[in-house]
Amino acid sequence: MFPQGYQNFSIRRLAADDAQRLGAFYNSLSAQTRLFFQPYSDTSAAGMQAAVGRAASGVDLSLVAIDPAGDVFAHIFFADVAKERPHLGIGLRDEYQNLGLGAPLLAYLLALGRHVLSKKEVGLTVRKDNHRAFRLYRRLGFEIVREDVTFREKDDSYEMRLAFH
Repeated sequence: MFPQGYQNFSIRRLAADDAQRLGAFYNSLSAQTRLFFQPYSDTSAAGMQAAVGRAASGVDLSLVAIDPAGDVFAHIFFADVAKERPHLGIGLRDEYQNLGLGAPLLAYLLALGRHVLSKKEVGLTVRKDNHRAFRLYRRLGFEIVREDVTFREKDDSYEMRLAFH
């Protein structure tokens, strides 16, 4: 499932003591990556503790991929899992991008949405200029449901959904 050479890591739920690790992950992202992926406007210690709290309370299903050194290299999640169509997010540290890890991490997250959360569909928002992610989402069956979503600038993003059959 994962590319050769990139199988020595673990994926697990965000734990109560992960706020610092999650903050380090978000603070390590380049400006370009943060332009495309920044689900939390506040990456301070308090902001990351709030994110961990949302996961611990069950509001979000939040997972981290941990490298052999114990550092977070990816954060994948469903926000507001109680909603009929929860929104997902996936982000990788810059040095882990373009290695073929995004698709299997996303497939893992989608399997959780379908089989563990028992969702009929999931959604996401993607910037229109994030061509790599957009192509991946289309290849996996996501459809555009809105073209006028504002993420950073007016109408800069699509809202997409994937219906499980």
